Amino acid sequence: MSELYGTIGQQTYANLLADPQGADLITVPCKPGNGVVTAGTVLFRETTGLYSPAAAANVKADTQLVVLKETVDTGAAPG
Repeated sequence: MSELYGTIGQQTYANLLADPQGADLITVPCKPGNGVVTAGTVLFRETTGLYSPAAAANVKADTQLVVLKETVDTGAAPG
């Protein structure tokens, strides 16, 4: 099991969490205000349609999840 955790964050098709040959690269809109989100972070789709870093509570059967391929700066939280 430790090998799985060791590969999260690497940017090769062989290290995706799903079938590497069946995985599609897609573009997702990130929610502003989450700061720098590093490559390999699991994001979830909020009800607004924007994606934010996922916590354990967000990982459910009815939640759309993606793995971020590149580091993104979403800016500082407003205020």
